Amino acid sequence: MVAVTMLTVVLLTTTAFGKGGKSSPPKIPKPTLIEDIDAAAHTIKIVYGEKRVLSTYTITTFTSVNINDKPGKVEDLKKGMKVSISGKDGGSASRIDAWEVAGSAADAKKK
Repeated sequence: MVAVTMLTVVLLTTTAFGKGGKSSPPKIPKPTLIEDIDAAAHTIKIVYGEKRVLSTYTITTFTSVNINDKPGKVEDLKKGMKVSISGKDGGSASRIDAWEVAGSAADAKKK
């Protein structure tokens, strides 16, 4: 009985406090940003992640655009804006939500 109790205490201690090593903080993903916007060609290119993966979407007349949580136009989208896109990479975007990032190229053009 004493052996079972000791084993339980060891297991609970190991589970509660880890193996004694330091845990690393969770990685925070880099934001998804507009890399290029071409209103004439109806395309938007975005980059995301540590490796800066590039994705391209087609903008159609049915694509909903919101900027800073308000309805916007494709012409108002600028390089460097943080973005969330609904749609399939290489296909058409059904919705684009964009936000201006302080210190971005889009923010600098406003001044």
